Amino acid sequence: MGGRKSRAAFMGDDDERNPFEDEISENSEVDAGNPDQEEGGGIKPPPDHPIATEVLHADAEGVPRWLKRIYDPAPAASELGGEDFGDRYDDDKLRKRNKALKAMAYDPMQGWRPMIVATDAMIADLEALADAASNFQALFEVVISAARASLLAAMPLRLPPLLLVGPPGAGKSRAAYAMASALQTSVEKVPVTIQTGAGVLSGLDWTWRTPSMGVVARALLTAQTASPILVLDEVDKSCPRSEFGQLLDPLHDLLESDTARHFVDEYLKLPIAADGVQWIATANDVATIPAPIIDRMLLLEVVQPTPSEMGVILRAMIQAAITRWGDWFPAEIDVDPGTLAALRSIHPRAARRVIDLAVGFAVAAGRRVLLADDVERARMITISPKMTRKIGFL
Repeated sequence: MGGRKSRAAFMGDDDERNPFEDEISENSEVDAGNPDQEEGGGIKPPPDHPIATEVLHADAEGVPRWLKRIYDPAPAASELGGEDFGDRYDDDKLRKRNKALKAMAYDPMQGWRPMIVATDAMIADLEALADAASNFQALFEVVISAARASLLAAMPLRLPPLLLVGPPGAGKSRAAYAMASALQTSVEKVPVTIQTGAGVLSGLDWTWRTPSMGVVARALLTAQTASPILVLDEVDKSCPRSEFGQLLDPLHDLLESDTARHFVDEYLKLPIAADGVQWIATANDVATIPAPIIDRMLLLEVVQPTPSEMGVILRAMIQAAITRWGDWFPAEIDVDPGTLAALRSIHPRAARRVIDLAVGFAVAAGRRVLLADDVERARMITISPKMTRKIGFL
């Protein structure tokens, strides 16, 4: 992976994933507890250990890799043993849970997942990101230092829970995605403003009308890593407490490694080692964030991008938009100053919508270049005069 790809990740699309239970075949032929079953990457699981155990284990080619046991398949297999979910009253709900339990019981890796150990390439990508976005200096100073320590010690990467605080449109969420790309791990965003209740993170059991696995369990079980990145977007705007609890409540345990090591998802009712999850929260202000949550995170300030950095961001937005049109546009499109000038008064959060629409106008006109007129036309449609404000860039 090169630095160029990581820089583009600042404008990449959000990573959508299917629910864990929807990815599992009902007719899996893998036997639960079979130590000889190899995972697709050619790694045989280590001998039996308690959950949260970390071991240095050789893969099929003899290369040592750090693995962490995020769960034990035996309890999941036991839950399956005496149940015939198809004959139960709420058979649809229970069949769905049964599907997830089967995936855990039949996991070829027996609950083991690789941990992130930094490489020279990862550090190079992180340094390229830091060069492209100096407004995230504090973030990348922390991450690059941790990555260098991981590389030199040949040990798993350790990061504290991070809280990025800065103005709207500064690119906080994009930075988290770019960091995940550089570290070659999975990332999932939790849009806090549209979610309610603790069940979002910790799951809802099958007594609820819509039982479901929580984000934490789903991220760990679907990812081929013990260290997925979970982004809590706009954590300062979380919904107030309701009958479902408050979304941030589970963080009191999840942000502490001792308690996260034996996290129990309410849907699965099985312990999962969630202490390897890398947490990144974003906020415009800390005033509404509960003090116990702030105390558990490393607060890093993010400043507004400089004019030159904003130019890089806008070009990356345009490049990402044209990529979705396949071979219609050149692989590298030139962006003239007039087109960038047309985007000058648009808030960064609205810029992507304008650019997507403008690129569509160019294609509809049979052109393989993006003009300032396309951007202006899209801006007039997308943004009302009351929403337009100067931000002083470019």
